[in-house]
Amino acid sequence: MPPRAALAVLHALLMPAALALDVGATILGVHAKLQHALAPQICSDETFDLGGGATGRVVGFEAPESDVAWASAMVDETAGGELVSWNGPSIEAPHLYARLAAVDDSYEVEIDFRNRLDAGYEPSGVYEPPASRAAFSQAALRAEYDAAFFDDEARSWRDGVRAAAATDAPSPWAALLVEGRRQYGGDDAGSIGGPLALCVRFPRDDAGAQAAADACASAADRYLGWVRNPKRASWMRTRLIYDRDCLVRQYLARAQIARLSGIHGAGGGAMAAHAAGRLDMMGHNMMQESTGFGSQGDDGERD
Repeated sequence: MPPRAALAVLHALLMPAALALDVGATILGVHAKLQHALAPQICSDETFDLGGGATGRVVGFEAPESDVAWASAMVDETAGGELVSWNGPSIEAPHLYARLAAVDDSYEVEIDFRNRLDAGYEPSGVYEPPASRAAFSQAALRAEYDAAFFDDEARSWRDGVRAAAATDAPSPWAALLVEGRRQYGGDDAGSIGGPLALCVRFPRDDAGAQAAADACASAADRYLGWVRNPKRASWMRTRLIYDRDCLVRQYLARAQIARLSGIHGAGGGAMAAHAAGRLDMMGHNMMQESTGFGSQGDDGERD
């Protein structure tokens, strides 16, 4: 998106919300905010034929100098908009996910800040005393992440968004469990969602439209606060983060491609694949086999 057009969309976000909130334009506006702040080096803007006269759009960018590997906004005019920003493995900052859709008589908002290593987060926020080495490690990670990203102020923000909403809704993505690499008998990579994950519905009126747009914009502001002054990962932690990021991105890409192919056919699958970003060379332990993780239909496993 040209800078002038991106700023125009961003300006529209700051105007009073109309009764009929354009959920796709709102998500594109949040993406424009990220693009304007992170000085991308590579940008793309593609449209997709979803059949029946419907179209989809994906805008994305890579900003390696800002440690952002890929940030995309996917707009489906029949379902709403979805944004994801994937960080590089050299920083600890959580990834950003935001979705906005008009559902029946509500605006549905889903937001998540996805932590980089499996900290064993539970949606209930209740944890048993650790009784194994793995549980102690996860408890230590939770304490580290809570201090760096998910502190009392961040949780208060989450609770404020929930309090302003009419109802909670089931989160389609946060509770999903990512499996480890089958060919190595690896442990699960853990659930996708972080402790700030939420999915709520606002009334489909002026106040609800404004609250839904504000929730997405404020999530982007929080994310930018982390990546503009990032917490750097150690060399060993970088490798661990990279490995889990690969598994999570591959899992979500496949799930989205399957979901949107089922709804829109080939055009939906192509749109989801483009929104996922480049998945070549996703498994560094596959490089010696001259194949990128995910280049075959079996997570890189060879026959």
